[in-house]
Amino acid sequence: MLEMSKLYGIHKNKKQQNGKIEEITEFDRETERAVLDIALNDNYVPQEIISYRRLIES
Repeated sequence: MLEMSKLYGIHKNKKQQNGKIEEITEFDRETERAVLDIALNDNYVPQEIISYRRLIES
């Protein structure tokens, strides 16, 4: 999803999110930074970015 977000972009949340972000341990450091950067700037990657067609093509 992160790779596709570089091509198709990320979206701005319409409402400010009040969730608490804990340490992300499932990803490597670069991926962790990218995810935190998106979340801390009130952005998100829409799940629709991964369509069936895109999955088949990759």
